[in-house]
This record gives sequence, structure tokens and C-alpha cells, in this order.
Amino acid sequence: MFKRQILTSVFVLCFSEGVFAQSNATVGGTVGDAGGAIIPGVEVMATNVNTGIVSNQLTNETGTYNFGSLQPGIYKFSASLTGFQTQTFENVALGQSQQVRLNFTLQVAGSTQTVAVITDVNVALATSSASVGDVLPQAEVQTLPVPVRDVLQLISATAGTGPERTFAGQSIRSVNFSRDGIVVNDTRYGVGNDFQGQNATYVSPDLVEEVQVVTAAADAEAANGSAQVRLQTRSGTNQYHGALFLVNNNSALNANDWFNNLKRAPKSYVNQNQYGGRVGGPIIKNKAFFFVLIDNQKYLAKQTTNSIVFTDLARQGIFRYSPGRRNANAQAALPSVDYSGNPLYPVTSFNLFSDVKDPYRTGMTAVPYWRDLITKYMPSPNDFTIGDGLNTAGIRWLQRYDGLNGGNSVGNTNNRQQLNARVDYQISKNNKVSFSMSRELDTSVQARIWPTGIDGTSNYYPHVYTSQWTSVISPTVLNEFRLGHVQSAFHQRSPFQLGCCSGNTNQDRDATAQALFDTLPKVNGFPMYVTTAATNAGFPARPTFDPAAYISEGFATTRGNYNPMWQVADTLGWVRGKHAFKIGGEARFYWSNGWNTTVEQFPKAVIGDGPAPASITNARFPGLDASDGTLAREILNDLAGSVRGFTQGYVINNSTQTKWDNFNTESRRFRWLSQNDWSAYFKDT
Repeated sequence: MFKRQILTSVFVLCFSEGVFAQSNATVGGTVGDAGGAIIPGVEVMATNVNTGIVSNQLTNETGTYNFGSLQPGIYKFSASLTGFQTQTFENVALGQSQQVRLNFTLQVAGSTQTVAVITDVNVALATSSASVGDVLPQAEVQTLPVPVRDVLQLISATAGTGPERTFAGQSIRSVNFSRDGIVVNDTRYGVGNDFQGQNATYVSPDLVEEVQVVTAAADAEAANGSAQVRLQTRSGTNQYHGALFLVNNNSALNANDWFNNLKRAPKSYVNQNQYGGRVGGPIIKNKAFFFVLIDNQKYLAKQTTNSIVFTDLARQGIFRYSPGRRNANAQAALPSVDYSGNPLYPVTSFNLFSDVKDPYRTGMTAVPYWRDLITKYMPSPNDFTIGDGLNTAGIRWLQRYDGLNGGNSVGNTNNRQQLNARVDYQISKNNKVSFSMSRELDTSVQARIWPTGIDGTSNYYPHVYTSQWTSVISPTVLNEFRLGHVQSAFHQRSPFQLGCCSGNTNQDRDATAQALFDTLPKVNGFPMYVTTAATNAGFPARPTFDPAAYISEGFATTRGNYNPMWQVADTLGWVRGKHAFKIGGEARFYWSNGWNTTVEQFPKAVIGDGPAPASITNARFPGLDASDGTLAREILNDLAGSVRGFTQGYVINNSTQTKWDNFNTESRRFRWLSQNDWSAYFKDT
């Protein structure tokens, strides 16, 4: 057969996500005369049009040549031999891991010495890989509409992909993302926001030269999973090029959404500014090149937040109900109140302290922290579409988010600072090195629930470094060595611990957090978080309060992790007769050093019934619905500060500890995990 490719997997040492990664293109073929006879000793030249770098090969005794590693780009190929006309293929577009066969047919020299063959269309037909997928070249990456300038949003528009994080029928977690031949999946969480979140860093259209999507039959040379997204970063050329950009998305031109209109709420506010610039060009023409990109983002949002609070009468201990009816908010099927909170039916009320006459809950709590929280910091309701309408309702307000993502991955709704750079250097005719990097900082807030609150913080630090050394050992032997380093780091801090835990101590809070922390009630010198009963008293699930707001248990967590990955790979290729052999191996070393300070580890007082719950029943208060009686008991517990129990967690972080760690010694729970992958392949084309 004219084209035959045998892909043989000799051994696979790891199946975690596949085996190998390869970024450069391969071009090979034969040179013959008009009669079909092979011609050995023909010089075949591959010239990168943008950089001017020239690679040479001589056809062997079978008339075969092979360029085992060519940087993706636009090339001109020519074959020349004394006594024959020179034949040239121009505008050959090579993509990542592409395998192209170009066969030359030389004519005996006559009056015309050069024959030019234009191959703008035929390169696709000359590709000899069995992989199925699509390629988004630089022109498409820069011209296709991407509202938030995130290249990976284009992936879902390619064949074989779909919504809801599906990719060739697989979960997004199964897709391997690589950049310049190095795996760049997030090294700890492996989560995805559509397709963008799986990648370690944000991918700007100004950064990449090509995006390749492989949905099936990944070649052994570029395996790492049957579903792949391969990114090729942009390099400098022999000409200086640069650009500045500023993109603004402002909600002043947007319509209000349907749900806000339904609740008579103002529209959410967004002001997103993406700005930066790029420049690239030669350091030494035809030899060394650079490219630098700064891509930053400022994201400010104001979104409607609605949280449950006590009504003004309820916080004074007055519980209201409509006899024979269950309390319900204004949007319920049978509401008790209108949208302004006015009762629609006659109501009866009783005093939770004087009328219930519970001997253990006789009045408002005397603990300053808890009393001030309920009577001073809790805002009055202004939304009666949540809660029960009469005793609990909503505080609806336009909350400011200085960065909204708040997660442990890159996103398009956070504040971003990103620096990208690449250097390519042709050391000699036979040796070329390249290096690229991305350093990114994503910041956002862990939002307050009440307008008088204090935000927590969430910071994400992804970095990517890739390097490659391509060496021509002999006319028939070529070696590629790659070294990559990818890391992610994540720090989340609650309002109580802003500034904390970045070093070797868990006590280094900033002034704001320390002042907040000092207001917590103390028992035997231990500060106490306070949470309502598990039945919630109408509040969000198990809230944790602070003097200016309250935050859920998840937001009360201060945690961090550092997750590096090193990747070392080498490929050796050689040509023998009509065969182009390649053998390669790769090792990846992952580890994750993570910690958290969950609320369970802090001393905690839990508000609730305790061993003697208050008696609030229909028998004592005629017409009171049982569910409303439960709510009345929970509100009484909260107002009185009735404690049903205390908890405190203790940790051991290593097997040599002889004492438990507690909040005052070391509240962080450390976990260190590691995983190593080894893989190899052999291939005969």
C-alpha cells in the first residue's frame, strides 16, 4: 500500500490517563524520478516561513526522507539534486502531532530548473494519521467570536463534543489537556468549567497558535487518553508584531433577567475589563525569537442576594401565626402575606418568653456576641418571597463581588493577572531549544450573606513551564527531550482568618480578622464558633455567625494546597530503509500538600433544644400548625442562646505525634498525597 502505518504498543506501565504527549509535526515521504525509480542522495529542505529556520535531510538508499520533529507552522519543502529540476511544495501548514507524507517526483533538468507545487488544500489529504478530530488554526482562534476571550470555549463547537461537559461521550475529567507537548491538567482537582476549567491556566486567543481537538484514536506518539485537547503556544518570528487590547462588558447595556423582574428586584451589575498586550519578534534573525503576553482581568459584579432573617417582631420574641393555617411566604400556593409582608388573614401572636414560660429560656441571651448579632447586626427583611412570611423573611440586597469565581480553578469571572512568555533558539543546525511559561494569579471573594458582613478571600495560583530540546544526532537519528512543570495552589480564608496560614503558623491573622476573632465568646479561654441548630431556624443550613454577618460552614473553612507535577519525556527516532521508527518514554511525578481548618476542628457551641426542649404545641396555642410550632421553638432557642452541645476536633498530622493538636496548637489538618506515572511506546511508520 502507498500509505501504511503500524502503531504497536510494546508496553504500557500506567493507564491513569494514557501514555505519551508529542507536540511537533512529522513529515516524510519518498523521492523518485518520472519513471517511478527511487533516487537516493536527494537533499530535501524544510524552511519555516515565519522564522527562516531551515532543516535538511538526504534521502537514503530507498529514496526515503523523514523530518521527525518540525515546529508547527507554515513551511516550504524542496527537493534538489544535480541533473534534476528542483521541486517545491509551498504553504504547507503543519499542526501539532501532524503526520504528513509528501512524495517528490523529480524531472530531468531542462530549460526550467524549478517546479513549484502549491499545496494549500492537499496537506489534509497527505495526512497519514488515524486520529479523528479538528484543528483550530491561529486565524480561526483569533477571528471566531469568543465573548470572554477564552479559547477553550471554542472546543464545544467542534464535532464530537457537546454541552454538559461531554467530550466524545466522555466526562470532561477524562480529557487530557496538553500544551507544547506537556500535560497541563489541573494537578489536584481535575474539575472543569465547561472545557476551560480543566486546563491549569486561562488560555487567551493571543497566546495560542493552534488548538487541536482529538476525539478518537489518539496516535501512540501523542496519546495521554483517547480524548485530547492540544495547545500550541505562539512563538516569535523574523518580524516584530505586537498588539494592545481592552475588552469591556458592562451591564448598563443589558436587560434585567426574568427572575429579578418577578421579584421586583433591580438587575445585577457586571463590569468586566480584560486588558493587556503582546509583543513578539526576533532576538537574532533566523535563529532566536521571543514572545510575551500580559493578559489581565478586573471583574466587578453586583448581584441580588437574598438571605433569611427574623422579622422585626420575631427578633423581639413575638411569634405570629394564622390559626388553622400554615404560615407561607408571598410566593407560596397559599400565602400568608403579600409582597410587602402584610398579613392576608387574621393573625394571632404570643411572646416566646413570657407566654411559653420555659424555665430554661426566659429572655434574650446575655452573651454580647450572640445578642448583638441578632439585635444589632441582623438587618430587617425587605423580601417576603422566602421564609414563612410572618416570622422569617428575606433580606434582598445588591451584593458587590470583587471577583466572583471563588473556586479552585481558573475562570472568567475572577480578577486575573497572567504573564506568558516563550523563547525559541536554534543553537546550531542540529540543535534547537524552546521554553514557554505562564504564571497566573486568580482572586475572588467568599461572599458575605448580610450587607453588613465581611468577605472571605479565595486565591488560585496556577503556573505552567514547558521546555524542549530537539537534537539531530545523525542524518537518520533524531532525539527530543522535554521537561515540564505544572503547579496549582489554592488558598481560601474565612473572615475570621484573613491573612492567616500562609507560613508556618495558624495564628497570623491580619488586623481586621483579629478584631473579628476577638469578639467570639470564650469558654475556658477557648474561642467558640456558634451555629444554630441543624433544623436551621429558617436560616441557611447550619450557619456560622460573625458579628457583622454570618457565613455557612463551608465559608468558615480556611484551607490551602500546593500541587506540583514534574514531567520528563524523551523520544528517539531513526530512519532505516522505508521505516521511520520512534521509541519514547515518559515519567510524571505528582504530589499534593493540602491542609484545611474546618469548623469541626474549632471549639463550637451549637444552638438547639438540648435535653429539655421548649413545649410549643397546638394544645397550648390553639390553631398553631405543627411545622410553625417547630419554627417557633427554633427561634426561641436562637434568641435565648440555648446550647444543645459543644464540639471540638483534634488532629494528628503524622505518625510520630504523641499528643493531639487542637485549636490553640495547630488547627490545620495536613494531608500529603503522591502519584507517579510511567509510560512508553514504540512505533513503526
